[in-house]
Amino acid sequence: MLEIIGILGGGAMGRGIAQVALQNNKSVIVYDVMPNAAEIITNHLTVTFDLLIGKAKITNDQKNEYLANLKIVDSMQKLADCDLIIEAIIEDLQLKKTVFEGLSKVLKSSAIVCSNTSSFSITAIASAYKDPSRCLGLHFFNPAPVMPLVEIISAYQTDPLLVEQLKAEMTNWKKTPVVAKDTPGFIVNRIARPFYSEALRIYEENLATKEDIDLAIKQIGGFKMEPLS
Repeated sequence: MLEIIGILGGGAMGRGIAQVALQNNKSVIVYDVMPNAAEIITNHLTVTFDLLIGKAKITNDQKNEYLANLKIVDSMQKLADCDLIIEAIIEDLQLKKTVFEGLSKVLKSSAIVCSNTSSFSITAIASAYKDPSRCLGLHFFNPAPVMPLVEIISAYQTDPLLVEQLKAEMTNWKKTPVVAKDTPGFIVNRIARPFYSEALRIYEENLATKEDIDLAIKQIGGFKMEPLS
């Protein structure tokens, strides 16, 4: 069972993933080295849960339970008991590899170690970990509490059984998991990049105004978001 979830990075993605895990009754440990991390992350989640109470989506008792299950730490060693690690730091390949190397020294052998990267090779990141067969990509979309899709990406070295385990876990988290190969952009970003670049090209070639491109894509084409707004 994946009961203790460790999250590296307390930015927008890290906080969002933490919220999802907490609302699925997991114990969550967030590791972040920014000054006043504990206060900033806890305050952000408190405000978020208060908004959900106002919308009658959770109760005050649930909010208190979620916050009681949250711990913010400034030492990687305090992640030692985690069953699942989700790295959600800035998109810097060398930094991610350094983090995975550091995790090698503290995590138990049964831990599953994931990166939330949207672009870097999972195989490359996993190569820095002591047992790369325990590593995968687990790509949430922003905002993580709202967006249902999660991409699961195997590294070249990944144990295939972990893919099925994560699919089941994400389904339990009320997410929609899809499995992608370790290729640039995975699924969504590989589709999205031409979506945005073609819209820009149409605009640059004066084939249509920005407003008409957005109108065609969202209101007529049925897409949720405009490419240029």
